[in-house]
Amino acid sequence: MKAEYDHTMGAMSDCLRIRNLFTHCHWGQSRKRGLFFVDLEDAAHKPGKLKITFRHADAKTLATLEDYFWHTFQWLDYLGKAYAIKTGLMLGPAPSKPTKKPALMPHNRLFPHKSSH
Repeated sequence: MKAEYDHTMGAMSDCLRIRNLFTHCHWGQSRKRGLFFVDLEDAAHKPGKLKITFRHADAKTLATLEDYFWHTFQWLDYLGKAYAIKTGLMLGPAPSKPTKKPALMPHNRLFPHKSSH
């Protein structure tokens, strides 16, 4: 089950990265252009004067992330049940293996810099 474990841990790492991004940001909204956020972690690590740049969070990207988080949950659920059945801790039948999704793109590609005006 090493391949399944590796895939699940990779997906969890992607989810953690997005969770940390959203935890260390400040959100704003433009009536015309939609939802934006400032990555405060990124701004804090840049040398010199504080320069705030906004990232655009469109509905399609946020829906993709929600789908990916659900995908990760399904893999965690599968891994736990498959392991329990394999080790005799739980009776079968074995669960169906979820389909794999590719890893998420880096956040700077998921959420491009855009002006909120």
